[in-house]
Amino acid sequence: MSQGATAVTLVPALVGLWLAGLSYGDLRTRNVPAWATALPLAVLGLLRVAVVPPDGAVMPGGLAVGFALLMLLLSDTPSAVFPAGAAAFCAGLAGTQAQVLVGSWVAALVLTDVGLWGAGDGKVLAVLTALYPDVRLVVALGAALLAGSIVTLLRQRPRTGNRRTFPAIPWLALGAALYLALVALSGQPSATSGQPSAVNSQQRAPSNQLPATSIQHSRPSARTSDFRLGTWDYFQGGLV
Repeated sequence: MSQGATAVTLVPALVGLWLAGLSYGDLRTRNVPAWATALPLAVLGLLRVAVVPPDGAVMPGGLAVGFALLMLLLSDTPSAVFPAGAAAFCAGLAGTQAQVLVGSWVAALVLTDVGLWGAGDGKVLAVLTALYPDVRLVVALGAALLAGSIVTLLRQRPRTGNRRTFPAIPWLALGAALYLALVALSGQPSATSGQPSAVNSQQRAPSNQLPATSIQHSRPSARTSDFRLGTWDYFQGGLV
């Protein structure tokens, strides 16, 4: 297995460990540390703005993510509606990846504001769609959340009189696992995820080329180059 393939395998494993830890805390206390969700979201958000923008273009895909990040920062104020509108506008001009990412972030914020789930749940959803801006992921997460809602409603109400609580993170983890399993079995990233086709990639090659000092041109060794390019392609188009 090449180092590039190792990088592609390592990221889902790290995501699985992260989700497992958050799910354990959510099931036990219905609470997760704020830093455990905010830090990954901030890092991935910044990466999606300038380093690996959705649909491979900073303008308008990366700009849409930048406005979406500003929306989250202003989420406690009415002013959040302005960057939300700007993010939606830029995503409309971009491709499917930007639309999935921005749309899911807006939905997560709305669900948090209306009290259907906690802020940590929304940030977990935002992290997952930042990693994999794929329509299939949204469908898998939606199906898992629907199943979790049904299970919660059918579960016997506690005799203490407390209302039922819905631990969303374990169901988000289940949806993410289902998505990764389906993609691995299909062996195809799918055009619906927003990954450019071979023709579009060739047409947009000049805009995606990096300067001579970048990872595409500085080749210390064949193995190092394979690892770096494999990692870049992985984040550029989601799971490949």
